[in-house]
Amino acid sequence: MTTYKNMSKGYKLAFSVWILLAILAFIFTLVLSLSSFNKSYTAFLDIQGRVHIGEIYKYSAKIEYKSLLFRKLDSISSITTLATTYIKGVQKEDISNFQNEFHHIYFDSPKKLEVGNLATFSYKVSYLKAYKNLLVLFISGLIIIFIVSKVASSFKQKVYELVTKPKFLKLFILSVIIYLVALSALLRGDVYYINDFGRSIGLGDNWTGFSRYISLYLYTLIDSFKVFPYTDISPLPQLFAIVILSLSGILLAYIVRKKLDILGIIATLPLGLSPYFLENLSYKFDSPLMSFSLFILLVPFLFKDNLKHFIYISFIALLLSLSTYQASNGIYIILTLFFIFTNLIYKEKSLKEILQFLFAAVITFIVAILFYRYFIVTPVPLSLSGYVSSNTMQATKILEGGNLKIYLSFIFSDLKSLPFFTFLVVSALLFILTSMLLGKRNFIVSFIASLVFLALALSLSYGAYLALQNALFAPRAFIGFGGFASLVFLGVLYKSKFRFLKGLSIVFVALGSYSLVVFASSYGNAISAQQSYMMYRAGLVAKDLSALVPREAQNKVGVALEGSIGYSPVTLNFIDRYYGGIAKRLIPNVMINKAFPFTNYPLIYQGSNYQSFYGSACAPENTYIKDSSAKKELLLDNSYQSIYKSNSCYFVDLKPSTWNPKKF
Repeated sequence: MTTYKNMSKGYKLAFSVWILLAILAFIFTLVLSLSSFNKSYTAFLDIQGRVHIGEIYKYSAKIEYKSLLFRKLDSISSITTLATTYIKGVQKEDISNFQNEFHHIYFDSPKKLEVGNLATFSYKVSYLKAYKNLLVLFISGLIIIFIVSKVASSFKQKVYELVTKPKFLKLFILSVIIYLVALSALLRGDVYYINDFGRSIGLGDNWTGFSRYISLYLYTLIDSFKVFPYTDISPLPQLFAIVILSLSGILLAYIVRKKLDILGIIATLPLGLSPYFLENLSYKFDSPLMSFSLFILLVPFLFKDNLKHFIYISFIALLLSLSTYQASNGIYIILTLFFIFTNLIYKEKSLKEILQFLFAAVITFIVAILFYRYFIVTPVPLSLSGYVSSNTMQATKILEGGNLKIYLSFIFSDLKSLPFFTFLVVSALLFILTSMLLGKRNFIVSFIASLVFLALALSLSYGAYLALQNALFAPRAFIGFGGFASLVFLGVLYKSKFRFLKGLSIVFVALGSYSLVVFASSYGNAISAQQSYMMYRAGLVAKDLSALVPREAQNKVGVALEGSIGYSPVTLNFIDRYYGGIAKRLIPNVMINKAFPFTNYPLIYQGSNYQSFYGSACAPENTYIKDSSAKKELLLDNSYQSIYKSNSCYFVDLKPSTWNPKKF
């Protein structure tokens, strides 16, 4: 009650309105529950599609509920099936491999069933989910109102202090210009990167499949309140990403150095120009969302000197970040480690204060992760379950190294041939030397503490992904590494007592950041050249197929792109110049690896409508003749591809470029 009395009138009103809304929602749910209590309802299972693969048929069906009011709403209700009645001629034994994904059903059957009604079933409705969700929303709303009432004034003051700094606007503009220069080749190339292929033509998803609900709301705002399916509005989203990253760099530099200057901006460029984050920036649709997930985790550290406010804002920031793009969470961990290290080495706070800060950060992180995991995350759809998993790895495997070994091995193999890696290693050595010479602890303590910080920060920059059973190791998941590199650069500039050491540090920080600008420019040109080459090759495939497949038969036959187009000469030079590693990993395997999910999309962009590699026409069971090896009829062979046919599938064996600079 004391807390409520201390609230201002505005927050008291918000508090009262929220309670009123909760009561009304509870009454509505109670009415629904009472109306459906001990009653049964009817629904129909209608077959929507059928494909014939080998000796079985695979079906997709949808549940059609007779009652619009008491249908199954996955977020607020659950159903219990009472009895199922199949249509005449169909038995329960005829249905196998039954899978339920929300309102959609997938199953196999040896029988050829007609599209339409398959079964009628009766069910009961339970609204226990609704009560649970109402409780979570109610408590969450109260927490948000409470936190906002506590930190709003301080938050406004901190933000005002930052944006009114004399150099803020100039440095912000400078940062934006640097990013625009570094990413100009990428933006100019108008690259469709992986998921962009689908979203640009109205396919794909709206991020909710991975519980990224804030991404959905943010992109709706960016796209002028348009909902999925989206249109391609690039380069606008990537320009938003640049603005967010520029603000992130300024914020990080200000938090660490307590001042704004050009050195801080240069030192924080790895945050957004890390070779890994270039993949994030390559996405037309996702880039501002991924950038926001990084930015929001920096905000709590503006309040690191006020522990209560730090805890409140950390909790909200972590939930916002996790609900936008989960891979950024390592940023919070390494920033916590950095401030513990600096406070310890430079004796900026007492040991008690350091431990309190550590305890607050760790507990807040764990609570936020658990809250997100158990109250926000929804099950990953079956179609995406092999991609990532929210299940944790066994503790013994984590202790044995698990994902950490893979993460560190990728970092070394990816970056070892980049000039940036050399500059970063030298900067890390200067970081240790600076800590030893300028720290207020003895040399040995400073040396050990520096090594421990660097080792822990590098390892934990991967964040909670270290504990996942099925983690993502694509470059876009290594967001924390850019934060680690930025903190190393900022660390060597943290104190400046010796002129020679400061000058040497500035040189290597500047060289490191400049090398990232060069790499980003080279990458932008390389991937742009690869897309032009890829679309050219897709055009050749479409042209050759048009001579073999009548226009009206396109959707009845499949096209499986096999082999590889290889790389364009410009892209190949980029990969060779950096000896593979991250340079190669940044180039998507579209039309390079037949199993890559988006390999057939360039063919769609030529205006064709063939079934893809994953369609039924090209399923092995439908293209191989029983008791015999695969028999394919050669229809066409030229310098770019060979086209074979087996039943209703056309296999296009792509041939790589003949360009060989060594023999030129």
